[in-house]
Amino acid sequence: MMPGLLIKSIIKQKPATHRQTFEAASPVNHVHADAPPFFVLHGRNDSLAYVEQARTFVEKLRQKSAQPVVYAELPFTQHAFDIFGSVRAAHTAVAVEQFLAEIYARQRQAAVA
Repeated sequence: MMPGLLIKSIIKQKPATHRQTFEAASPVNHVHADAPPFFVLHGRNDSLAYVEQARTFVEKLRQKSAQPVVYAELPFTQHAFDIFGSVRAAHTAVAVEQFLAEIYARQRQAAVA
């Protein structure tokens, strides 16, 4: 996330004096082996949450989690691209629906076995 926005609007403290607060707020520092399935969607042109942060998060998830981790990086896409209806948003919604259906089917199958 943009450091200025994070400091001004969310954490309201400076990283130099509150490092632990910033580290605790970062999802990448909470990745563990028991993490649930993840489908991470990120716009390559996102100016609020940098795409490199999503890539790092996904990499750590794939290293530690036993569950599926899917990553879709959407070119020419900004933060909150799906707020307004578009072909891209519709296709993304279908992809999320398919991911959730697959996870649900796996869990049901495991419960029967």
